Amino acid sequence: MNADALGAVATSLPLPVAVLALTGWTGRIEPARLARAAGLVLGWTQVGAMGLLATGLLTPAAVWTWWALGLVGFFALRRPAVALDNTVREPFPAGWALVALAAAVLLALAAVPPWYRDEMVYHLALPQQFAAAHAYIRPDDNIFASFPLGWETIVSAAMSVGVTNPRPIGAWVMIADALAVAGIAGQLGAPRGGRAAAAATFLLLPTVVEFGASAYVEPWLVLVSLLGFAAALRCREHATPLDALEVGAWGGLAASAKYPGMVIALGLVLAVPSTGSRARPAPADADARHTSRRHR
Repeated sequence: MNADALGAVATSLPLPVAVLALTGWTGRIEPARLARAAGLVLGWTQVGAMGLLATGLLTPAAVWTWWALGLVGFFALRRPAVALDNTVREPFPAGWALVALAAAVLLALAAVPPWYRDEMVYHLALPQQFAAAHAYIRPDDNIFASFPLGWETIVSAAMSVGVTNPRPIGAWVMIADALAVAGIAGQLGAPRGGRAAAAATFLLLPTVVEFGASAYVEPWLVLVSLLGFAAALRCREHATPLDALEVGAWGGLAASAKYPGMVIALGLVLAVPSTGSRARPAPADADARHTSRRHR
């Protein structure tokens, strides 16, 4: 990798650093928590960038201020969106070495320009124009201007603070997708080794490598869809207001990313059990009832 490629990877590092900060800087973190934190960081970025672009205030100072407010607010609320996972912290099995290798290859591919197209006149052209204008604009020569602009909004925030090659950010998002896949596998009963195998299989798929090494919107759409599905699964097991709120939030971000996200959002809403449906009690309540029956 040349200096430009290394610089591209370096400028994408605030995303994984922020994710680690939100999850406690520990080596024993569940994959689902990492994926959830990545969605939280990027979702916060999208919401803030939307407001800044709509008001013509997308400047480096404004973006960094928005990110700082997010971190301060998150820790002030004691990490509610991440720490409420009822998962056991366990060491990663050896299978995660393959996941790490696939992730490294994906980042390397994302750091160098693809040989078959110029991203600056394709997917990156629109956020580049947003960042330069500090506001939303409607260029006549870009077909993506009439599409949902959630991902482009996130990329424009990154480009406004000096990121010239956002492709590694897409690679990090695809890595978060793999962690979300592992988390859902765990929710469905897979052992630790099975979760690592699910994540590795996902990252080694050729289409995943292609989309993850580019500036495409699909990695972001997949992440919010998987996080919404995981929240819907939690609602079906032991519904809480936070889980239900997450389903709506992730579904909304999916709809703002690409038109198929609207169908995904509808599916997520339908997956949540309605009031009065049979959702399993929360684990704490179930344990309490079991203890009370044992001591009667």
